Amino acid sequence: MAASIVVPGVPAIRRTPALGLLLFVVGFALPIVAVAWAVTQRDDLVGLALDSRFLTAVTVVGLSVVFARLFAIAEIAHAYRGVRNIGARTAVATLVVVAMALPVLWLTFRANQARSVVANVFSGGGTPALYVPTGADVTGVTNILLLGGDAGPGRWGLRTDTMILVTIDNASGRAGLVSIPRNLTRLQFVPGSPLAAQFPNGFDDLANAVFPYVSTHDDLMTYYERDGLQPEAVALSEAIGYSLDVEIDDYALVTEEEIAEAMKLFLFKEHLLVEGAAAVPLASLIKNKEKIR
Repeated sequence: MAASIVVPGVPAIRRTPALGLLLFVVGFALPIVAVAWAVTQRDDLVGLALDSRFLTAVTVVGLSVVFARLFAIAEIAHAYRGVRNIGARTAVATLVVVAMALPVLWLTFRANQARSVVANVFSGGGTPALYVPTGADVTGVTNILLLGGDAGPGRWGLRTDTMILVTIDNASGRAGLVSIPRNLTRLQFVPGSPLAAQFPNGFDDLANAVFPYVSTHDDLMTYYERDGLQPEAVALSEAIGYSLDVEIDDYALVTEEEIAEAMKLFLFKEHLLVEGAAAVPLASLIKNKEKIR
């Protein structure tokens, strides 16, 4: 029984070589190879954590470790069913495997949970993109514009002091973040739009002023209305997409208060303090958690 727990399949090789070899490979050799491979990839752990294929493999290997040992114990119990106290020994061995398996099963559960989140977050969505460059073929990626506003008590209006473009590879879930300077000047607008007509040579203020400019002009608010989205954010997303020649699929807007709450959460959970701009992605995730489930 002890040998079946440590190295499943070995005690059964003499009785049933094929079954014994199968249990050994699935329950012992495969996990060792998987761990060794993961160690060689330790410099890319973040990428692996976002790779749905790797997370699926973790789930499969974790379940294989547990069930191979349970099956090996069952095989021993059947082969020695006439031996005295074999039932008690089988029960004890099963309890040992279950106790040892709890961390493995928990890891498997978390990996499967993460795999589902990755699939949902990086599926690309079904809503129309906010801006698509002419002739662009960007079906393999999803671009989300994260906006951190400075609105708060005692302040008028909202300026997007933090603007981060998140680019996600839909197949692997890998992501890259590009910070767009708030003091970017001469932001260009889509030809034929009211803002392009008003500013043919580019916006005459800083990029973070587009949001309040649109909000104070009723005609622009009406023009940029789209599917219940905030017109100011739609206008800014179009402008950034056109100026950088990238597709903008969606946006997330968070306030100073939401950013502060994200900073507190990160400090409480990770015991690390991040500055405001770095907390914008976390605040965006928290605000849109229902959307990505």
